[in-house]
Parts: sequence; C-alpha cells; structure tokens
Amino acid sequence: VSYQLRKNSSRRYSMTRNLKIKTLVLTITLLSLSFVNNNQVYAKKALTGLQIMKIQKNAQKAKTEYQEQSMLLIDKNGKTRKRRVREFGKETGKDIHNALITFLSPSNVKGTALLTWQNKKKQDDQWLYQPAKKKLQRISSASKGQYFMGTDLTYEDMQSEELQHFNYRLIKKEKLNGVWCYKVEAKPKTKSKRRESNYSKRTLWIHTNYFYTIQTNFYDKRGKFVKQMKARKFKNVGKRMWRPDETVMSNFKLKHKTVVKVTKRTVNKGIHPKVFKKQYLTSRSHM
Repeated sequence: VSYQLRKNSSRRYSMTRNLKIKTLVLTITLLSLSFVNNNQVYAKKALTGLQIMKIQKNAQKAKTEYQEQSMLLIDKNGKTRKRRVREFGKETGKDIHNALITFLSPSNVKGTALLTWQNKKKQDDQWLYQPAKKKLQRISSASKGQYFMGTDLTYEDMQSEELQHFNYRLIKKEKLNGVWCYKVEAKPKTKSKRRESNYSKRTLWIHTNYFYTIQTNFYDKRGKFVKQMKARKFKNVGKRMWRPDETVMSNFKLKHKTVVKVTKRTVNKGIHPKVFKKQYLTSRSHM
C-alpha cells in the first residue's frame, strides 16, 4: 500500500511538472508571437514626409535663441568678404516666432538689420533697416527672392517653415556622409504658394535619430538645381535640440558661397520682447 501511494504521488508530481512546463512553453510562444506581431505593426507604420517634418519641428524648436556668427562671402574668383552678425529669436505665441538679425561689422554694413515676424496663414512680415536711410523698408512679396546683404540667402530662405503650405514626400532612407537620413521632398502646396516661392521644390536630408537637417537642395521654378545648403558640426544644445556650428550655402548659378560659423550661442535664456519691435530698430537701440 505504501509503495502504491508513493507511486501515485510520483505520478501526480510528474503530471503537474509537465503541465507547468507546457504552460511555460505556451506563454513564451505567445509572447514571442506578440513581439513579432508588434514589430510587424510598427514596421507597417512607417513615417510619412509630413510626420517627419512635424517631429523635427517639435524637437528642434526653442523658446528663445541667441547667436553670434561670423560670415564669409566667397565669390567665383575666390575673393572673400567678412561679416559679423548676431541673431535673436523668440517664440511669441504657439508656434509663432519672431527674429532679428543685425550686422556688427564691417563699418559699411554695421547697424543694418532684418526684422521678421512669423505669420501662420500668409508670408512672414519682414523689414530691413539701413542706418544711412534711418528708416524701415518693408520687404514686399515680389522682393522675397532677392539676396540678403550680398549673401546666398534670400529673404524667402530666412522665413519660417509653415508646414501647412507644403506637400512633403518621403523619397527613401539613405546614408549621407555615413549618416542615415530621411530624404524628403518639399513642394509648395497651393497655386498662390507656387507663385510666391522662387523654388519649385526642395530636397531635405534629415537625420533619422535626431531629426535635424543635414543638407537641403534647392530647385528653381524650372526645376533646375541652383543652390545647396550643408550643415555640419552639430551640437546638442538641450533636450532633443541640435544646432550646427557651421553652415555653407552654395549658389551654383552665381558661383558664390556663404559660410556661416557660430561663435556664441545661448538657448532658452531671457530675451526682452522689445528686441522684436520696429521701434527698437528706428531708435537705433540695436546698434
């Protein structure tokens, strides 16, 4: 009897142990399938061009930003001109930013300034202040394609990027200079925007992890590749924000180049609202 009891007990233990093992195997299998399915769902949810741009905008925006820059203008013969510039930026409303760029040197451009007020539904308002004239000149829509102070940046280039005004298409993921990027095409969305813009399209290479723009190619209204912006020497300046210490804009049409190097930068520090008032310029407080 004792032997039979031990035998029955051993059989029950073996059955229980086998049941636990089977349960564990089943659980692991289900978890594995769940993991595979989740990855498949994630893979199917590839980012669109617009989603990439939205992520970039949210990641890279700052409440305030101040920079001091050195500018080098290089013509087709290799002749150079130097500029020293400072730039202020401030968020004045939800996704609304104002900017002020002032020239510190040389003496023939010192005090010249560009004030930009961002608008969500139309082109940004821009004013150019020239000390010799002692007044603000409003930049008209027809003048947005003109080059700013001998640089390869137009007034349009210095406006904010309003995502609702463009169609963004993810072309593919590819490596640029050894870095994985999203290659995104941007085209004006409406007839009015196509008339306003001097570009039929732009192609942007955006870092897949940090969502900053490494390179932008610009195409004129006829679709000809006319300019290229390259940014390098990126630094993390807070949370998800990255900024380049050097930017090069190459103008293939004019065979001219503008090199901008940041010598000082502060992010999310106080900037007085008066800096972005027109009176700040006309009173020459920026000089």
